[in-house]
Amino acid sequence: MKPRTPAHTPHRRAQALTEMAIVLPLLVLLFLAAVDYSRVFFYFQQVESAAAAGAQIGCMSTSNAANTTLISSNALLQTRDMANLSPSVASTLTGSNLAVTVSANFRPLIAWPFLPTNVFLRRTVNMRVMQ
Repeated sequence: MKPRTPAHTPHRRAQALTEMAIVLPLLVLLFLAAVDYSRVFFYFQQVESAAAAGAQIGCMSTSNAANTTLISSNALLQTRDMANLSPSVASTLTGSNLAVTVSANFRPLIAWPFLPTNVFLRRTVNMRVMQ
């Protein structure tokens, strides 16, 4: 009968270090990709909520709907967490419909190969103005 060898021989430790050296960069890459992917969705939600906030204040009355400064300031108030993206707000009033568009240019943390370096985020919310 052969004597048992300990589980942590130098050969097994070297094998574990080699496996970790191969797998760790891939795990870090996947983690960074997940962080960038989630940031895009977070900022898109911020753009959408800003457009909705601008449209909500604008649809309260026809005077609010014509006041683009009020709509822009209310929408930009919702985007205070997006200061580094410098969002822009545009509103148009056609008849009794108000359309508020918020757009921002998102830049990922890492320049991924084969993917765009800038992602343009835009959301338009349409609401009927109350008379």
